[in-house]
Amino acid sequence: MVIGLVVLILIFVGYKFLVKTNPGNNNSGPKQEAIKEGGHSAAFNSSIDSMMMNYLTLADAFVNADSVKAKAAGENLVKSYNQIPLDELKKDTAAKTDAAFIYTADSGSLATAKAFTDSIINGSNLAAMRQNFKTINESLYPFLKGINYAGKKLYWYNCPMAFGEDNSANWLSYSEEKMNPYLGLHHPEYKGTMVHCGETQDSIISK
Repeated sequence: MVIGLVVLILIFVGYKFLVKTNPGNNNSGPKQEAIKEGGHSAAFNSSIDSMMMNYLTLADAFVNADSVKAKAAGENLVKSYNQIPLDELKKDTAAKTDAAFIYTADSGSLATAKAFTDSIINGSNLAAMRQNFKTINESLYPFLKGINYAGKKLYWYNCPMAFGEDNSANWLSYSEEKMNPYLGLHHPEYKGTMVHCGETQDSIISK
């Protein structure tokens, strides 16, 4: 009986040894991290942050009715558009079979924003430049939604009288304080009295 017990112990020890040394059964190694759905690389997120900082500089230039600074900010904004690794959108695990469609839609939105930013750079009339800024916002808003934006909370503001009665326009901001880029501090009619005019229509929060 003792011999039988010894044999059983040896079989058990031998089995544990084989399991431990067999690479196919070794579960003690590092586990592969799952891909986060809708996640992006640090480089992608950094490029979006850079784009938004240049965008905010452009918005601030319009608040101050400074066409020279608006042109300079526009040039930097175009550079930041070009640095966004859009091909990464094709690998978005949240998109699955729709990844190609989302890539096409988002790249189209960004292309439109770039075209109207170029118009600001080449513009000479502040009112027309602000009209181009309106279209940039109408392109960047769906772009940021489409890429599953992962930065700081953004507010989507609306000015109901940006270009006159019932002629509204939107803009983006990190701040809860509204600084209207359409009416601004030096508006020919309102001066600085309408700089805080606007209402919150949406917010874009990191998923």
